Parts: sequence; C-alpha cells; structure tokens
Amino acid sequence: MADTIKYGWKVINLHRYSIYEDVYHVYYWKDGWAYPRKRCGPLAVFTSRQYARDFYGRCRRGGRVVKCMYRKSRTRKLYVPSHDVKYPEELPAGTEFADKVKCLE
Repeated sequence: MADTIKYGWKVINLHRYSIYEDVYHVYYWKDGWAYPRKRCGPLAVFTSRQYARDFYGRCRRGGRVVKCMYRKSRTRKLYVPSHDVKYPEELPAGTEFADKVKCLE
C-alpha cells in the first residue's frame, strides 16, 4: 500500500516551500518530486482540498493550495527541523504522511 501513488493537496507559500514554518527547507517543485530532508520527514499532505483550505484559512499566511501526487508513508510520526516530533492526532484534520510529494500546479 505504501508504494501506491495517491492524489492530495499541499499548502505552500509563494516561494513553493511548505507554509508550515518548521518545514520551510523542503522545496515543492511543480511536476518534480520533493523528499524529506535528512533526519526529518515524512512530508505532510492533506487528503482533500477542503481540509487544505480549512488549514490555509486558519494559518493566515501568504500562499496557496495546490493539487499534488504523493506516496503514502508507513511512518506514523512527523519529524521537523526543530527536532520536534508530531503525531497524527496533533496535526490538522485530513493530514496524511508522505515519503515523496509532486505538486501538479
């Protein structure tokens, strides 16, 4: 199941980095795969456009919601550069972990 490519939504800033401050170090290419940095990851995506829009509406930072493809991760913890660990229940509704993400817009 982890090898299956799925479609989801990513919230990125105007420079194509994650809008979430702790993970600015991953660049989300249009039509190119993005991977977690060393000692970080997996990446986070939203399973629906509505979940992504809800998150974007709450964070109030410049950016946009884009459609993406991703490979679901088996990892159940999100590691971020601040050396913090986030579990699914600590993240916004509709968040899924990904080993790689390709933005389609």
